[in-house]
Amino acid sequence: MPDMTEKVDKARTLNLAAHCRQTRALGPGLRYALWVQGCHFDCPGCLAADWRVRRRNRLIAVETLARDIMSTLEVEGLTLSGGEPMLQPLACRRLIEQVRVQRPGFTLVLYTGFTLEELQIQGHPERLALLAQVDVLIDGRYQAEYNDNRGLRGSSNQRVHLLTDAYREPGTSYFIEPARRVELHPRPEDLLMVGIPPLGLDPALREVLPQ
Repeated sequence: MPDMTEKVDKARTLNLAAHCRQTRALGPGLRYALWVQGCHFDCPGCLAADWRVRRRNRLIAVETLARDIMSTLEVEGLTLSGGEPMLQPLACRRLIEQVRVQRPGFTLVLYTGFTLEELQIQGHPERLALLAQVDVLIDGRYQAEYNDNRGLRGSSNQRVHLLTDAYREPGTSYFIEPARRVELHPRPEDLLMVGIPPLGLDPALREVLPQ
């Protein structure tokens, strides 16, 4: 159990819930995926309820993660989710900046419960600095009644913003139209499900996955 009294350098340390070194289920191409721990939104039906709790989970140095990402040569980008990445903006920004020193074309897809307009209006400088590094932003709170069982969004109220030209092709349709897919990655203690789960996923399977 992490020492809750220990001071953490928020610019150099990420509080992670999970990671996956290679996936094709969360964005274009082969991607490295990180899920941060902690979220202050309380979306009914959240698909990652345990990762929503604001507690210390796995504290990992940004430099360590950056080295691991750069050593995974097959991946073309990073997908950040959670939890809520915008609650750890300093470390998230530092991570992508460090990777891009060696790999300038490395892309960033980021999921957030904030809308783009909320981020812009609130004007939080650290969050805006992270936003400036994002290629594709998938924004908005999950709303179970709008779960249309398609694409890389949890629900259809969430929007896909192409903030750079990195994925003008294939465009937003890539993120909102295809059928969903999930991958199961074995871990020592359980299985990690990667991707947006389709409606009707076998309940017996979900019981062995982190909630």
